[in-house]
Amino acid sequence: ARDAGSSANVLASTDDEIMAYAWSIPVEFSYGPFSVSAEYTMGENLGAAGGGGDGALAFAWDNTSGTAVVYNSEVNAFWIDVAYTISPMFEIHGIWGMQDEELDRPGLANDLTRERDMWGIVVPINVAPHFTIAPQYFVFDYGDQENGGVNLGGLGKETIAGIQFTVSF
Repeated sequence: ARDAGSSANVLASTDDEIMAYAWSIPVEFSYGPFSVSAEYTMGENLGAAGGGGDGALAFAWDNTSGTAVVYNSEVNAFWIDVAYTISPMFEIHGIWGMQDEELDRPGLANDLTRERDMWGIVVPINVAPHFTIAPQYFVFDYGDQENGGVNLGGLGKETIAGIQFTVSF
């Protein structure tokens, strides 16, 4: 039987609702040539919201009991940027971040979890008043994925190096 008051083509016994939310706390501190910026983010189903969390788990759909149920994923993430200004034209940034994800499956011991790390170096160079060139080098370690404490294997690493050109008006 279909539920006419719900989503089209969804069985009446199916959980057809999902909520995605996030909140974050940014912090910045400067003293002389040193500065520290950081942000902590917490949310649920960020992958379903589009643009949230780097590769964040969206949610899971379980139909083992004959009733489809949406299981929510929780994301906790942070990054910290430590910078030193060498001159008005030149500064260097060291950046590190971590993202922890857990796909909750109520009543089951085998929550799906993964932890990711990111670190990088960015060197913005102010070439002109409204033009910046920033060489960058980042490493993303996607960590291991675990199901109920059982390691399912590594998700790999990625290195990104390049130069960002910024023109501001």
